[in-house]
Amino acid sequence: MCIQTKYWTGALTALWFALAGVAQAAQLELGQVIFDDLSGLNFLDGASSVATSPDGQHVYVASRDGDTIAIFSRNRSTGALTFLENQVDDVGGVNGLDNANSVALSPDGHHVYAASDGDSAIAVFSRNSSTGALTFAEAQSDGVDGVIGIAGARSVTVSPDGQHVYAAGATDDAVVVFSRNGTTGALNFVETQTNGTNGVDGIDGARWVTVSPDGQAVYVVGSADAIAIFSRNSSTGGLTFVETQDNEVDGVFGLDGVNSVALSPDGQHLYSTSSTDNSIALFSTQEFSFGEVLFDGEAGIDGLDGTTNILVSPDGRHVYTAAFAENAIGVFALDEENSALSLVEIERNDQAGVVSMNGPFNLAMSADGRDLYVAAPNSSGLVHFSRSSATGELTFEETLSDASVGSGLFGAIAVAVSPDGAHVYVGLAAENAVSVWSRDPMTGALTFVQIRSELDGIVTGLAAIRNLQISPDGLDLYVAAAGNAGSMGARFRRVPTTGALLFQGEIPRGFGNNNNILVPPVVITQDGLNVYMADSSGIVGYTRSPSSGELTRFLPGSSSDGEFGDLALSADGRHLLGVDRPESAFFVWNRDATTGAILRSQREFDGLAGVSGLGLAAAVAITPSGGHAFVAGTGDDSLALFVPEPDARLGLGAGLVAIGLFASRRGRRPAASVSA
Repeated sequence: MCIQTKYWTGALTALWFALAGVAQAAQLELGQVIFDDLSGLNFLDGASSVATSPDGQHVYVASRDGDTIAIFSRNRSTGALTFLENQVDDVGGVNGLDNANSVALSPDGHHVYAASDGDSAIAVFSRNSSTGALTFAEAQSDGVDGVIGIAGARSVTVSPDGQHVYAAGATDDAVVVFSRNGTTGALNFVETQTNGTNGVDGIDGARWVTVSPDGQAVYVVGSADAIAIFSRNSSTGGLTFVETQDNEVDGVFGLDGVNSVALSPDGQHLYSTSSTDNSIALFSTQEFSFGEVLFDGEAGIDGLDGTTNILVSPDGRHVYTAAFAENAIGVFALDEENSALSLVEIERNDQAGVVSMNGPFNLAMSADGRDLYVAAPNSSGLVHFSRSSATGELTFEETLSDASVGSGLFGAIAVAVSPDGAHVYVGLAAENAVSVWSRDPMTGALTFVQIRSELDGIVTGLAAIRNLQISPDGLDLYVAAAGNAGSMGARFRRVPTTGALLFQGEIPRGFGNNNNILVPPVVITQDGLNVYMADSSGIVGYTRSPSSGELTRFLPGSSSDGEFGDLALSADGRHLLGVDRPESAFFVWNRDATTGAILRSQREFDGLAGVSGLGLAAAVAITPSGGHAFVAGTGDDSLALFVPEPDARLGLGAGLVAIGLFASRRGRRPAASVSA
């Protein structure tokens, strides 16, 4: 019989946390509670929906049990409400308010619409913008004048352009489209989208509907723990089904008993509330859209057969691929303005002087972009090319092989260049070792310094080396290795003057089995505070101590499960990218720079939604500007290009991905840090 103080305080606090997107929100102070009038007016009996006029002068409340819309004037300074009047079903010619569930105003503030499941109708009122008073205009009823789909009407909303009205019919499992007369507010039936028809899914028992701020998408909450997404034709108002997000499917949770959704004003995020999970679930739009894909052997493209690694030059102008199956390095030019890739050249083993480059596996480039180093395990060699910054073309300089230098390159599979360009490090899969080489800053030539191996009797954690990564401060080298039952690899402290490595211990094991990952990745944020690796349980996060290089593991967040064979970080640290080889998939996570937590914002699967070239995705890279992302599909012998949408909004209809959850009682928050 009343609006409970506890309910409203909790709901508003939760909404503030969600919309503000911050760890701590400003305190909310309860200023006023209006209780249902005991004199019999019942203007708040079963209050179910509230809306504020665009000018902020009035507030309208729909009440189920009172069959009414209550009208309040609002003090703009204090927000205090004063009751003015109510519109009651079957009183004074009013119709369509029996069990009024939802109330909405047109963007111009001239009309008010209410959804009634008792009348299976949408009631239309004209509004006096000065007084806030309403005058009944009409009711659109299910089964009358061709209207179908609003039996058990539960929700109503108006498009941002004011051209259309959308209603959710729970009994009909449908969402209904009306065109709107901007002068009179009158509605004309356009169409009905019904669950189970024309591929539509997720709107069984439709209970809530909302439109994105840009008017390009419509979101419908169904009673079956789902949110359905439709793209919207802004001219006709017509809807096209896009996809459904289901509870406990593909990492989505927090939708058990989902009952409403709301969009942030910028359209970047959608929030849903669940009465069963007692939660607010957060969704985000895609960060990248599929651009194009280059296939080996098609349209003159070459150098992509069995690609195992992608490297983007520091200037972002060129992309290099290690084609393991064809003993080649592919060189591609990137036109960022037009988001296009073009083949520059191919460097092949045993051609143009290139030798000992059998099975190129890993690439590394000096920070000045002058030299490219290729680790080729089948030749036990390290191949050195100089690079033209203007064209991206490579010139073969030399190959250092284990046979030619005597040691330090047997099974060379991974390579990294120190940030200062003074040293190069090579991971040796056949020796469970890392070799150190000094680099001539003028010529890029290498000279052997030392080798650190498990044969030392001191070093451990180097079984089946696959990746190397040096911290941005140049103090630590982290080794990802797939053959250690008790760890993810090893870490070394680097002596900047000599390049020598001091063994510091093994990297704490993640939460799954690292041995299942064919090529375990390791990436470090530019600020050096977080390291991310992967095991069979998914992404593993580590906080890094800059003073010691020590790593402490933590669960980075939800939706990070999978077998990710490669990871990449944007230069600004805002996004983590990954590829899941068994799933032939590309993932993007939003990253919290303060906590290191990641929240999935995008997933793309080969062969779905027009995306191709991700078959057995093996490598991922991103340009320094963050403008473009690349994925190598070893199963497709391909290089796929993804283009970001910096102005992307949920309304683009490109898909919806759950990226976070704020739960109050089911224990589903991302876990806290776990000390190693």
